[in-house]
Amino acid sequence: MNPSAALQSTVEDFLDSLKETPGAAQAELVNCILRACGCNETVNEDEAVDYDGVVDALDNFTESLKQVCLRLLRFLPISYICQDDSPLYPLTSRLPIFKRFRKSLSEFLERLIVSAAELGVLYTTDLMATIQTWITCMSSSQLRSFRHTATVVALEILTALCDVAAAVDKEADVLNRQKAGERKRKAGNKTKTVTDREKELESKAAEVRQRKVSLAEFLRELVDRCVPA
Repeated sequence: MNPSAALQSTVEDFLDSLKETPGAAQAELVNCILRACGCNETVNEDEAVDYDGVVDALDNFTESLKQVCLRLLRFLPISYICQDDSPLYPLTSRLPIFKRFRKSLSEFLERLIVSAAELGVLYTTDLMATIQTWITCMSSSQLRSFRHTATVVALEILTALCDVAAAVDKEADVLNRQKAGERKRKAGNKTKTVTDREKELESKAAEVRQRKVSLAEFLRELVDRCVPA
């Protein structure tokens, strides 16, 4: 099986779910991020989008993880269980099963953001709000596994958003050239009324401007709240 094709299929299935059952889909994504942090706790669809309750939820998860580590210390050396007071987690694990984890996580997040932008759901759903809220709180956690994983997720999403923003800028440039060409054509015909083509181009340009505003806000939020200074 082609890993890239499998990841794209996973992303497409998730985005379909996001449109049909947004709460459940966002809970699935949050749980995926929690697993990447080495946390086996699970949130339901109400908890995933209860942004005011995220800090308390993470505090509870932190205490649970600490208790798990303490219990395991009775049977295994500390090096098998935790690192810097944090449970071992996929990004730092040397187990063969996690050898490609960082690369797969990066590609998954890139495909998720780019595909969400292409379908428009990046701008019309709470996908980014949910991701930002959880990883912002994780990035200031007591546990290294949460802090490290949240920072990696934030940086990967920032990279993907920059790619999307670059594509939107190109789209805006094309529209500006088309609008200039339409104005030139209309001037040659000495027509003063606004043509249907001009209205169409202006409508597209307005939609592109709104996407640029949204992307700028997404980028600013992630940089200000999740990326270490």
